[in-house]
Order: sequence, then C-alpha cells, then structure tokens
Amino acid sequence: MSNQSGFSLLEALMAVVVVSILMTAILPMIVLSTATRVNSRRVDLATQAARGYIDGVRSGAINIIDPTPAFPTVFINNNSVDSARNQYFQSVAAPSSSNIASLNGIQGIKVDTNSNGFSVTDSQDLVVQPMRTGGSDLATQGFYMQVRVYRADAFTQDSSGNLNGIQSGLTLQTGNNEALCPNGRRVITSTGGGKDCPLVVMKVDINPSTSTMSQIKSRL
Repeated sequence: MSNQSGFSLLEALMAVVVVSILMTAILPMIVLSTATRVNSRRVDLATQAARGYIDGVRSGAINIIDPTPAFPTVFINNNSVDSARNQYFQSVAAPSSSNIASLNGIQGIKVDTNSNGFSVTDSQDLVVQPMRTGGSDLATQGFYMQVRVYRADAFTQDSSGNLNGIQSGLTLQTGNNEALCPNGRRVITSTGGGKDCPLVVMKVDINPSTSTMSQIKSRL
C-alpha cells in the first residue's frame, strides 16, 4: 500500500494565493519596463528623424531657404532679431489647428518610420516642425535652425493625407516650458514620450560650405 499523498485542496489554494500575490507585486514593474522600452524606441526614432531632417537641409535635399507662402508662420521673421540671436525659438508656436496648414507647406515634415505609409493612426510615425532664423542672404550667411519632432498620433489627417488639426483635447507644447516639458530647452534633448510635448528638440547652426567667417558673422 502506497504511503504517498498529494497536495490537499487547501494547500493548492494557498499556492494559488501566493503566486497571485507575487504576480500582483511584479506586474507594475513589468508594465513600467514595457512602457519605458516603447518610449525609448520612440525617442530613438525621433532622434534619427531630427538628424535626418537636418542632414537633408545641410545637403540641399530639403529646401527651407526659399520660403513658400505658408512657411513664415513657423520660423523667426527677419524683424525678430533678439529671438533669432538667442537661438531658442521661444516665439515660434507649436503646431495647432490654426497654423497646421503652414506646416503642410513645408517639405519632408511627415516621417514614416516603419515603411508602411505615413498615418496619424500609427503611433510610430512622426511629424517634424522645422524653423530657422531669417537673413538677407541665407545661402551664404547660413542660419540657426531648430526642429521639434512630435508623435504623428497627436495630429488629425484628411482624406488627401494632409495634416488638418490636432487630436481633440490635446494642446501641443513647444518644449520651452520646463514644467510642462522637462529638459525641452537643451540644445539636443528628449522631453519624454507624451503626445503633447515634442519627443526631441534639436538646435543647430547651418553653415554653407562656401561661407566665409565674415559672412557667417553678418547673419542676424
């Protein structure tokens, strides 16, 4: 006759309770770790998009020297000398429903990160807001430039594929307010993964290869 016995029903229930308590304790850590990885990936993609856009401007593949009629609402005008010199672009508003048409007029602002077509329903796609200082001869003097990179799912899109607004209840930030977007005023920064703040802000100095020092110094 065997003297071995299995777990009693009470022991099995106790084991289930212990495992449940342990899972409850570690679940928030798992969720936080997953969210952190997703945000880190999104910021990495935004950083690549910002650098790619700046490289496109430097190479001439993206033209922001000759402004289109819509462009002036998203860059520092020639009269804003003080704002132009401090290179922080605080006076340039974030994308909103009132200026979204001007953003559509700029080359290369919609970034499809996963090669499945740009869409505002794709949380991995991005929107770049470029801006630059003004000047009388940008082709030789160069200019200061900033790009803000936002999540595409912060925007709305019409049937033609153009951006036509901001998601309901959302107000996009410039990144200049540290309370709303921490670290947003650093030269190269990540402000987090939220929809309202730019994922990445980069400020650079664009100097044409043919520029002389005196030409660069004469810019605004």
